[in-house]
Amino acid sequence: MGKNLIQITQIQRIIVLYIVVACIWILFSDQFLQWFFSDIVLNSRLQTYKGWFFVMASGVYFYSYLEPKIKEIDILHGLIIESKEDVKKKNEFIETILDNLPIGLAVNYIDEGSASYMNKEFENIYGWPSEIITDIDSFFKHVYPDPVYRKQVQEGIMEDIGSGDIGRMQWDSLEIISKNGEKRIISAKNIPIYKQNLMISTVQDITRRKQAEDELKMSEKLFKSLFEQAAVGIAQVSPGGQFLKINSRFCEIIGYSENELLNLDFKTITHHDDIYLAEQCIKDVFSGITDKFEIEKRYIHKNGSIVWVKLYSRVVRDEFDSVKYAIAVIVDLTKRKQAELKIRQYNERFNMLHEIDKSIISSFSTEQIADNVLKRLRKLVSCPFARLMLLDSENNDMLVFAVESSYDSQIKKGTHLKLSQNLNIEKLERGESLLISDLREVKEPSSPLAKLLIKEGMRSALSVPLIVENKLIGVLNLASSEINFFSKECHEIVYEVATQLAIAVHQSELNTQIQQNSIELEERVKERTSQLENTNKELESFAYSVSHDLRAPLRAIDAYSQIVVEDYANKLDDEGIRLLNVVRENSQKMDQLIKDILSMSKVTRIELRYSTIDMESMVYSVYEEIATHDQKDTFDLSISSLPQCYGDSVLIKKVWSNLLSNALKYTMPKDERIIEVGNYSENGKNVYYVKDNGVGFNAKYAEKLFGIFQRLHRTDEFEGTGVGLAIVQQIIHRHGGEVWAEGKINKGSKFYFSMPER
Repeated sequence: MGKNLIQITQIQRIIVLYIVVACIWILFSDQFLQWFFSDIVLNSRLQTYKGWFFVMASGVYFYSYLEPKIKEIDILHGLIIESKEDVKKKNEFIETILDNLPIGLAVNYIDEGSASYMNKEFENIYGWPSEIITDIDSFFKHVYPDPVYRKQVQEGIMEDIGSGDIGRMQWDSLEIISKNGEKRIISAKNIPIYKQNLMISTVQDITRRKQAEDELKMSEKLFKSLFEQAAVGIAQVSPGGQFLKINSRFCEIIGYSENELLNLDFKTITHHDDIYLAEQCIKDVFSGITDKFEIEKRYIHKNGSIVWVKLYSRVVRDEFDSVKYAIAVIVDLTKRKQAELKIRQYNERFNMLHEIDKSIISSFSTEQIADNVLKRLRKLVSCPFARLMLLDSENNDMLVFAVESSYDSQIKKGTHLKLSQNLNIEKLERGESLLISDLREVKEPSSPLAKLLIKEGMRSALSVPLIVENKLIGVLNLASSEINFFSKECHEIVYEVATQLAIAVHQSELNTQIQQNSIELEERVKERTSQLENTNKELESFAYSVSHDLRAPLRAIDAYSQIVVEDYANKLDDEGIRLLNVVRENSQKMDQLIKDILSMSKVTRIELRYSTIDMESMVYSVYEEIATHDQKDTFDLSISSLPQCYGDSVLIKKVWSNLLSNALKYTMPKDERIIEVGNYSENGKNVYYVKDNGVGFNAKYAEKLFGIFQRLHRTDEFEGTGVGLAIVQQIIHRHGGEVWAEGKINKGSKFYFSMPER
């Protein structure tokens, strides 16, 4: 463009020069013509021709010279117009970019302080339009309405700008007030261009970022607090199994310090039986098969004890979806596991005692009772040797009445031992147990049997007296090859068994005596009858003791468990509440078992009151009492014409109640529910039956149905304790009849009982 301007200037000079030359030419050429031609007319014509020639020659010359120059000028003009349009478009493009920048931008004149330009984001951030914020003073006045804060900020900013140090012209976390009164946090920067007298100001709204940073800091602080103060152990684990970070609770659970654990891997502190499972789970999460897992495993405490934990683990990935580390949450289950073990032990204990009770009830002779009790007791206590010795006061000795041993002991059944050889007999007579933790430390063993126990490898022993009516009737002895084997719990178990066994042995001996003396003279029958009545009173006392001494603790267990569940639920986790409910359920179940035993005991002792019974009316009456409204609507009951019988109406009603209740219960799962009551005569007896189309039973177990506590179905399938049919059998036997049953699985059952015809 500069070259074109130079060319235009040269043309102007040529034109001026041409005008000067032309004027000189015209003036002086006319004088020359007058010198040569004196004729005025000719001279005038020549001057005219000369003028036209000059004009034509000049025109041709100028045209030939200026024509390309004019074209260049036209082209140059067009380029200038295009350049202006291009500059305009570029300016519009730049303004569009500036107006849509995500940061605020403003341009001010340095010396005047007035605003030259503000983009939209600048106005949006401060909330004030450019028409209002025209200079620095108006800017500070509107953006910082608090005069004290405004003065503080303005002086600081102006001091930074006045320093000329660009590094100081950057401000972070300034608090401003927008037009609508909203507080915002900004980051600003000034860029001076001194040559052009301009100051470029940039600003960013970092309110959300600062809020996010503050929230992140709070979150990190909270996480750190939770991490350190959590009630569970937390660990950060590398893909290689090394601990990266651990909290104090995890250190408490395992017993190691933080520095010690950071120098160990998970395998070092894991129980060797659980290492493979833990390795597989870690392999799965770090290989991408899963992002989390949860297992129960065992750690080895620093002191060598086993620590049960529930471990929850989840991996953390980076932005490239690669696993960075895993977070493990460790819940200490040791106390819960110990409690579960204790509950299992108590359940086993109660079940075994229950089995012993059944053994005592179902056995007929003292030998049977002793053998069954010792066999179950040795399993319950897990000792290799148990024996029962009975006192023979007439011969002043003790008889080894029963022996149960896991090895061939020289202490045989039938061995007699003189009381004088037992130095601790007086202690046993006082009802005190003898516990010897280590037989080898006893200088003079109290009996030859004790010496023999040492010889056979026994190291500890326990002797519990059998006391009846404050008299010693026998001793229950147990021995073990381990020192200090018999714990307080073992002693309690043996004491309970000894108490029951004493009553059973004494009762059995009384029954034996009654049978032996039944053939004696009639006058002695009265004496034996009196003894029997006393014995029955003892049984009633025993029944009362069972009802009171056993059921009261059970009710206490149930009540206190309920109190814990209701009053301390917020301090227990779901598993703790579940375990307490299991305790309640089992105590209620045992209470029901005791009630059923007492009920059966009453059936065997109650005096029969015979009368004529309308069996058909009784069946209808019982069904109306026991069947619910819904059952009556869904069951099809048919009752044949039943003959009368002669018996105790109260007890016979119990028979019908038990049989009809069972029919209702075991037929409920069926869609079609049918109960049939009928009879027939056979061998001088009326046979009554209750038939249903219920779930039935396996026929080969039919004989077990009428045994006490015998069940062919699980309690979670059908409720009951297995006493009802045993009561039915006792009642019918007392009336001189029989009971039996037929059935097939899923094809119903049929229960019969016979009564003598009157």
